[in-house]
Amino acid sequence: MRFSRHLPAGLFAALLIVAVLAVPAMAQDEDAAEGEEAPPKDVQADKPRVSNLPINFKGMSGLILTTSTKALAPGTVELGPAWRSEQSDDPDYTRTTWAGNAAVGIPGGLEFGLHVPYVETDLYYTERVNEFGQKVRDFRKKNQSDLGSIEGMLKWAFAQQELFLPSFAAGVGFIAPTGDYTQHISQVKSYGLRALLMMGIEINDLFFTDYAFAIMGDGGIVVQDLGVGNDREYEEKHGEVHFGMIFPLHPTNYVELITEYEGLLMRGTTNEEDENSFLGGLRLTTQHINLTFGAMFTMVEARDMDDRLTYIANFSYKLGPPFPMFP
Repeated sequence: MRFSRHLPAGLFAALLIVAVLAVPAMAQDEDAAEGEEAPPKDVQADKPRVSNLPINFKGMSGLILTTSTKALAPGTVELGPAWRSEQSDDPDYTRTTWAGNAAVGIPGGLEFGLHVPYVETDLYYTERVNEFGQKVRDFRKKNQSDLGSIEGMLKWAFAQQELFLPSFAAGVGFIAPTGDYTQHISQVKSYGLRALLMMGIEINDLFFTDYAFAIMGDGGIVVQDLGVGNDREYEEKHGEVHFGMIFPLHPTNYVELITEYEGLLMRGTTNEEDENSFLGGLRLTTQHINLTFGAMFTMVEARDMDDRLTYIANFSYKLGPPFPMFP
């Protein structure tokens, strides 16, 4: 049954990629049909660039989940709310996260981002040992809400793109405990550390389109509660991988299509809780205002949980140049 549920995610991702390649070609065909004069072939006009990357769901400049290699300009502050809703049929639950995000640009290609979530869920966990000596989770309905793990990260954009050489950035972050760890309201019991390496490249000289697009990804490790508890009973380590593409659908970059992949690898104490997610989204943005929507399908490897659907949205406003401050 799981394989049949994975098939729509693959088709969804394929359709989004086709849309990325097809939309600009159709736009050019429409312009030609309207009789607009094409610029002389020997004159290379400046093409639009993917220059505005607002903060993502975790409060770092990037896509929806992927962190970019770009940093906010020094002294620029960006802040706003974010919303995420997970829905699953087995176990039957809804988990909603409301978050406040803020980021600030620091001289030297540095950026600091802060993510403060508030979690509401109707899923309650209990754990027991079965007749074979294995730990088993049981689920039931119970409304819960509390402050989730607060996360902060410092990113350093240490290498910018040159020709076809990609840009690079690195980040280190801290995860602070808040709510109930046993109910997964808080991600950690005592503390967590995150280390990321980011890479990105922008392509804006394709012969078949005047639109630019960017490819970016990040990968890293998350260490939670290292050395905490008897025999390190709370310790957990896993890898995270994000890969995404952003493609402007308007010459001024006001409308952008986003596709992303998220992988949570070697997750859980038994390494049997990996997740693979495919996301498609739309971003409406100006120099200062950002509004982003996305839908994500997650394939879950845990035997006691089924695949789920997640909706994500965030809004942010940037305080800084260029001026005037609106829009």
